[in-house]
Amino acid sequence: MLKQQDNNNHIFSECKDDSPESIECRWIYAKLKKLKSPQSPNTVMITSSISGEGKSTISTLLAITCAKYEMRNTLLIDFDLRRPNIHKIIGLAKEDGIAEILKGEVSIKETIKNTNIDNLKIITSGYLEESPTELLKLSRIKDLFEELKNNFETIIIDTPPVLPVSDSLILSSVADSTVIIIKVGKTKREIVKRAIDLLKDTGVDSINIIVNNYNNVLPYYYDYKYYGYK
Repeated sequence: MLKQQDNNNHIFSECKDDSPESIECRWIYAKLKKLKSPQSPNTVMITSSISGEGKSTISTLLAITCAKYEMRNTLLIDFDLRRPNIHKIIGLAKEDGIAEILKGEVSIKETIKNTNIDNLKIITSGYLEESPTELLKLSRIKDLFEELKNNFETIIIDTPPVLPVSDSLILSSVADSTVIIIKVGKTKREIVKRAIDLLKDTGVDSINIIVNNYNNVLPYYYDYKYYGYK
């Protein structure tokens, strides 16, 4: 059963046809779409080197763009189980999400939530008190995405930064495309290089980079700080 959005959020109204955010995200998505054939499910993993680079905002904007302008059946997943933000951006309850699926407490269908956009569905992070490390088993994750790819044309996964934790390195195996967000004026070159090297070591052979906050093209709506990452 699909769950209805609890409340409206202004990020939907910000994605107007002529807004800078909308125009840039349509261009970015057009580039990403060329990386896979139209017949294949396109699963895009969004990550960053460190915290505070805007990956959750960009994940959301790209998902809205895909659903709204490409008219594709789109799913946005918050797989940042340590410091989730998608439920805050969209305005949804965090509970009954990825954490509950991986714990075997709910079915996938029970976690899929509606939004104000017909073609856009959300799976939030879910509620988790303990460390997610034990839940992130590769075989379990592959089974999850095998089912999701049968039901959605495009899946966008918001994942934790690469350097603080290894979650994104595990999740990269189920993604068709990997995108790393770099915030101008914040991310040092050696940090980005280290993150890219780690992704390549897991077998990711194509890494795409989005430069965020360049000449204020994508202004920040939220301040994401991953307090607690070690």
